[in-house]
Amino acid sequence: MTYVVDSNNPAQTLDLILPDAQMPGLHSKPPLIVYIHGGAWVGGDKSQNAATSLVDHGFAVASLNYRFSNEAKFPAQVDDCRAAIRFLRQNADKFHFDGNRIGLLGASAGGHLVSLLGLTEDENVPGHVAPKSPISAKVQAVCDWNGVTDFKTALKQLPADEGKNRAVSQLLGGLPEQVPEMAEKASPLTYVTKAAPPFLIIHGNADEVVPYAQSVELNDALEKAGADVKMVTVEKGTHNLFNPETLAITTRFFEDKLKP
Repeated sequence: MTYVVDSNNPAQTLDLILPDAQMPGLHSKPPLIVYIHGGAWVGGDKSQNAATSLVDHGFAVASLNYRFSNEAKFPAQVDDCRAAIRFLRQNADKFHFDGNRIGLLGASAGGHLVSLLGLTEDENVPGHVAPKSPISAKVQAVCDWNGVTDFKTALKQLPADEGKNRAVSQLLGGLPEQVPEMAEKASPLTYVTKAAPPFLIIHGNADEVVPYAQSVELNDALEKAGADVKMVTVEKGTHNLFNPETLAITTRFFEDKLKP
């Protein structure tokens, strides 16, 4: 489905999977999990949906595409994801899920986006005017798999890598030291408050792409603010966190935070 009115851009589309209405114990209106894929903000597709198995646990699951940084710089990606959340909430009754119980799951670049969406809620990124809407984009739970949380420190925490520099520079319009204000605006860490929705952070301590320290920084900031947060460290875990164990932990988190 297209989630932006009159858009013909495949980057502004989503898939929606609904649980079997005859599933034993299914609530009449199940919670919704929105999955946002990774790919360095320049690759990936909604078909790479790591949350599909949650349908078998009584959740509706949506998976988004969004404009990449080679088409539009930040915060276009946030605008798209927020527009998708509003579209889904607006159509919750039509598709028979609960628009008041929405959780976000994202990996890598998607982890960055879900954290940012959860922490900024309905507010625009400072200095940016986003499309207005009377429909809330606030979510009730966030699971971040190994996302960047602070662009000011991320590139310094791993050996120098031209590919990573290029990905960040393309998103922000320059390296963090060249565009410090944009780096701060794009960093979820900037927006941490006690009012944050419940967070689950999962990261491998051998991640070779996004530094493990990024998740430690976000966890520590949320704990200091008094927010509801849990961090799970995958020992010797690399950047690929898609496995039965992390899916089970993620499922339990959403069941605890979103189901009555």
